[in-house]
This record gives sequence, structure tokens and C-alpha cells, in this order.
Amino acid sequence: MAFIDSIRRISLQFGLLLVLQRCFAGRKYLENYLDDNSIFSRTYLEVPEVNGMALQCKTKYKEWSPLSLAAVQPNLQALSEGMKDLRDLEVLASIKTEAGAEEASATLDGPNHFIVFHTQQMSQTASLNRLVPMANSEVVLMVLPGDEIGSNDEAIEAALREFARRPKLGLLGFSHARSVRPSAPNSSFAYAAGVSFGPVAIRRKAFLEVGGLSEEVCAGGCEASAALELSSRMWSAGYSVGVYAPGQRRAPRPCDSAVHLRALNGEAVLKAAAEASRPEPTGTQLQPTQRVPIHSCSRGKPLPNSTCSGGGGIAVSIIMQFFRRGKNIQTIMKGIKDTAPGVELLVNDDSRSDWGAWVASMEGLPGGGFLVYSPDIHEIRGYNRLAKLARGELLVFLQDDDAPKEVSWLLRAQSLFRHYPELHLLGGNRGRMDSGKIIDEELNYVNGPKYGPSTLSRTCCRNISTADPKTGVKFMFVYKINMGPMIVPRHSFLSSGMFHTALSCAGDPGIGFDYEYSIRMWYSGQAVGLYYSGFQKNIGDHVTSGTRGTFRATFARKRNELRNNKLMYTMYKGFHHQNGTRMAMEHWSNTMGGEALKQPDDDEATVFYLEKVLQHRSKRPNGGPYAAALAAREAGVMGKIRDKKILQATEL
Repeated sequence: MAFIDSIRRISLQFGLLLVLQRCFAGRKYLENYLDDNSIFSRTYLEVPEVNGMALQCKTKYKEWSPLSLAAVQPNLQALSEGMKDLRDLEVLASIKTEAGAEEASATLDGPNHFIVFHTQQMSQTASLNRLVPMANSEVVLMVLPGDEIGSNDEAIEAALREFARRPKLGLLGFSHARSVRPSAPNSSFAYAAGVSFGPVAIRRKAFLEVGGLSEEVCAGGCEASAALELSSRMWSAGYSVGVYAPGQRRAPRPCDSAVHLRALNGEAVLKAAAEASRPEPTGTQLQPTQRVPIHSCSRGKPLPNSTCSGGGGIAVSIIMQFFRRGKNIQTIMKGIKDTAPGVELLVNDDSRSDWGAWVASMEGLPGGGFLVYSPDIHEIRGYNRLAKLARGELLVFLQDDDAPKEVSWLLRAQSLFRHYPELHLLGGNRGRMDSGKIIDEELNYVNGPKYGPSTLSRTCCRNISTADPKTGVKFMFVYKINMGPMIVPRHSFLSSGMFHTALSCAGDPGIGFDYEYSIRMWYSGQAVGLYYSGFQKNIGDHVTSGTRGTFRATFARKRNELRNNKLMYTMYKGFHHQNGTRMAMEHWSNTMGGEALKQPDDDEATVFYLEKVLQHRSKRPNGGPYAAALAAREAGVMGKIRDKKILQATEL
């Protein structure tokens, strides 16, 4: 308990800062510590809750942790023995699929534990470069195989304490260090020119700013020395490097000698380390001798004689939310392999089920596959986490009852993003314009015109009437899109703050997150589009599984849908729905003209809703022809009504 109390006490220093930053964030969604880097996310604050509308959730899942543990192929028994409170930490563990799932699932079963199984061969540094962006914390303890013995409660408490004391501390070692200079007499902390793994802790923001770990600095089993090369970039970018308990350092690793700090960055780093060694310096006193752009690695401008990790050449990452729909796996995977070769696949398996089926089906994926066992956090948080784990320039969000079918669906989407730079969200299912004057009380939104593939419904859907002139692809701009598939540039998704966590508690359906993200795009000056993807929809046992599988799940789904649709009017007051829809309509007509100018206005959309929807709800309260007639009078559209039942009802 003393350890937990220490974490809580120290984390208050971070928590207060987060609260203040959220309070002043307001409607400026882009001011949340993000950049346009398509490889590494700088996201460590999610989208701010708007107007205090966050849910009061009774869950042990933590949206934000003071410290996360990122472990590569860990010895789980040694790790659990060294940390008595492992269950209370956020843990992200990278495990090869051949290791199996049984031991990892049994050990890492806490409310904030994520197991990342990967089918492709990955170096240890490459694995950490995936796990650290995925973390939701200020500090990350990075653990390589063999470091478990040093990854204990004392190391975690020391890391939290030292990073809280020193705002410019970027990297903290616990074993071998180069050119150590104590910060004060008898202090357990000392500044160092460089540190090695064994393990090491990093300030996540600093790690992402300098480009992460080099994946090629020391080939042939010397990856543990990558922390030395990272040390040089930390100093050069204005951060400091330290070592805890320098008097208890263990012997250097056999391959540490392969990395020479002087060869990496000359005398500059050593001089900066010396200047930082004054007694208990504050963050403002740390002035590096030589400052370089902080994005030098992630933006392709590495420091002299250093090798920085990159994007891996991945164009597209497909991210899927999955929960106990094992019968659909074969159909989905066949569609992906047949229509989207070369993509990277990431599956958020909230149910921690069907491991064998997923691993077998991911074999042969050129881009590799990641199966993430999550603690049942559901779609919003699952998509957000895996977006930070992904590396593709484009992210394709799917559900576990969506399956690609047409060979060219991805090529068409990529061409649209190239031709329309303002396009930051593309749907391949259905889209909406919130045209109309009446709020549908059963849905809490304006039930305006819907576009996309036709269904048996009276109201769905209008055809996409315009096309991209360069490719002939049927395409239009819309105000809102429906999930499955949703396609976004990764840099845009991360810089906008990802899907909004205030729309559901962890473990509950986030119905409406697709609408909210669509509205947010227009609100922040980005465009939303719709095209025909040709996906198979609602495959398998769609009606009796997922969020419709039980009464509780169905009730939670409907409750959140009504709440969230109403919440949009508070979150985007003065913009949703009239100004937002007008912006989408004007952009569509200005960009594509022609058919876009013939779409229904508010009066026509209201008449369509009254005739095709409301008057057919005769068995429900506030529905039927008479209710439609009253609503028509109130909306001032009675003169445009042509439906005989509604007209007859006016005579009653």
C-alpha cells in the first residue's frame, strides 16, 4: 500500500497539470500536444472533455496513468515477482505469437494490461517504438529481456519522483552509465552523458519528440545499447539524462562498447551533461551546448552518425474492433488478403478469445499482424490505442462484421485523399446531411437525407450523385458518416485528438463516436467525404452478438446513442447541426457543382421525414399521420405535404 500511496502522491503533480490544461483547452482541439508526424504520435492528452460532459464511470480502467511499463518478450514470472502491485500498473507487453497466449493472459489480466501479440519478426527496439506511443502515461519504464530483475517497485517509485522533480529529464537509467556527475552530495541521482538498458525510464513526450529508439544503431544482438544513442539525442534536443543509485550500478553489457558517445555527437553532449551537473538544477537551468530540431529523427533528419527509426514503409493500417465473433474471422481475413495486399492489420480483441483462429489467419500478411488482448475497453478506446500502435499513413477502422469485397476499394480511397487535400475523413458505408427542421425524438437528431448503398428501408438511401472528375469514382462530401469502414490519415487522426472518450465508459458501446468525429472535422475546418467501398455489411450473427447480444448490452447501446446524439448540441453549440450541415453542403456544391446543387433543402428534407418516417410510426407515442400533420404545421411545411394520410389527418 505504501507503494500505491507513493504513486498517488507523486501523480498529483501530473494530475493538476492535466486538469489545468483541459480547463483552458476550450474549443481549440488542435492545442493538445500533438504534431503532424505520421509515424509517432505525441498524444498524451486525449480530446478535452467539452463543457464538463465527462461520464462518471465505475471502472478500474485508467484513462491516464502516471507511469506505464512497456516490456518486450518479458519473463512474466520474474516481472510479477519483482512488482507486488503489477496489477495496478498500466502494462504493455510485446509477445511473439509462437510463445502462445495462455501464460501471458493468466499473468497480465489486470484492468490496464495490454498484450500485443505480433506475427512478424520485430527487433526489440522496434517493439518498444510501437509500445511507447501506445501508452497513456507521462513516464514509461522500458524493459528488455533480462531487465525484469531491475524492474521493481523501487525503480518505479524512483522514476516517478525524479521525473516530477526535474521537468527537463528525458531519460533515466538504473544500471550502467557513461560520464556520471552527481547532482548533489550523497544523492541517489546523477546526471550522465549516456545510460544503457537495465531497464530505463523515459518521459514519453521527450521520447516521441526525438524520434524514439534507433532500430539499427547496433545490429547483431546489441540492441540494449540503443539507449546510449538515445541519450545523445536527448541531450541535443534540450532534455537531460540521468542515472538512479549510481553507486549500485551493475557492470556494462558486453556490447555497450559498440556504441561510442563521442563518435555519435562529439563533445557537445559531454559538455551539456557537465553543465547540468550543478546541485539540484531546475528545468530552466538545463541549457544544452548544441540544440537541434526536436523532430530530427522522426522527420527524416537524423543527427550526424546516428540512425533513427522510421515508418517502415507501411502505407495502410487496418484496425478492427473484435468481440466474440469468431465465425466471421475467416470471411474478414479472406476479404483483406484478396483486396488489400501489403496492409498492416491490428485487431483489438476485447474478449481475449479466438487466439488460434486469429494467429492462423494472419499468417502470410506481408504487412504483418498484431493481435492485442485488451481489458474489455470497447471500441473508442480500442481504436485510439491501436491507432497509436499502428504505423500506416492511412488508418482504416473496421468492425468485426465488416468484410472487404471489391478489389479496388482501397485504391479508390487512396486516390480520393490525393485529389482532395482538405479531405480528412472518408466513409465507405453511409453518410448524412442533417437537413430538416424537426428533431427526431426517438434518436435525438435531425433525421435528414441518408446517402450510400440502398437497403430495404423506405428512407435509405439516396445515391451518391457526383463523382471525382479525375478517376470517375462516385464520391460526395457529407456532414456525417457511419462507421465501417472509416478511413483517416493517421497524422490527422492523432492531431485531432482521436475518438472522444467522453461518449462512453470503458467497456460500453460508444454509439455516435463516428458522428462526433465527423462534426469535429468540419468544426476544425477539415472535410468529410463518402464513397462506395462495396464492403459486406452485417456478416455472421450480427443481430444476436456484439452490443446486441444481451439485454444489458442492447440497453447500454441505446442509452449511449440517445445521450450522445443530444450531447453533440452541447459540445458544438452554435455549429451543430445547421451551420455544420450548411458548411458541408456548400463545400460539396462549390467543389463538385452539378448534382450537389439539387439536394433537398430544409423544407424538402422535413417533408421527406414526415412522409417516410414519422407518419409510419402509428403504434408509437408521438407518431402516426396525426402527429406528422401537427409537426408539419409547426414547421411551416404543410403546403408541401403530398401524403394522403397526413392530409386526411389534418381534417380530424
